[in-house]
Amino acid sequence: MHDQRGGSVAAVTVFGFASDRERVELLYTSLLLQATAALAAVRPPDPGESVAAYRRSWIYGFAGRVYERLCEAERSALGETEAETGRAAASTELVLADRGAEVDRAYDAEFGRLRRARRPQVSGSGFRHGAAAADRADLGGPRLDGRAGAPSIGA
Repeated sequence: MHDQRGGSVAAVTVFGFASDRERVELLYTSLLLQATAALAAVRPPDPGESVAAYRRSWIYGFAGRVYERLCEAERSALGETEAETGRAAASTELVLADRGAEVDRAYDAEFGRLRRARRPQVSGSGFRHGAAAADRADLGGPRLDGRAGAPSIGA
C-alpha cells in the first residue's frame, strides 16, 4: 500500500503472475461491493459512538476475517489434494514455493528498502460486526449444492 500524506492509502501494488493478479482483481472487486453494501446498512449500536470510528473498525474486522477464511481455504485445498493422491502435495507445494520466491524477488527489487509499518490502532465497536459480515461474504468457494462458482458481485 502506498500512502498519501495524512496516512490514507493512495494506491496498492499487487505482485504476482498475471493469473494471480486477475484473481486478486476479481476477488477484490467482489469483496469491495459486498463490504460496501453491508457497511452502508449498519450504524454503531451506541448512538454516542463516532460513525467513522465504527466503520473503520468494521472494515478491519471484515478484512481480517476474510484473510483468515482465505488461509483456511488454502489449507483445506492442500489437505484435499493430499487425501485424493494419498501423499503430500509436494509437487504443488514446490511450484507454489518457486512462484512465491519469484514474486518475493520482484517485490524486493521494487520496494526492498521499505520498512514494515506498524499496525494501525482503531477505535470503535465495529470490529466484531465486520468479522461477522465477512463470515457471510461470498469468497467464490463451493456452494451448498456442491457446485463451485465464481464470486458474486452483488451483496
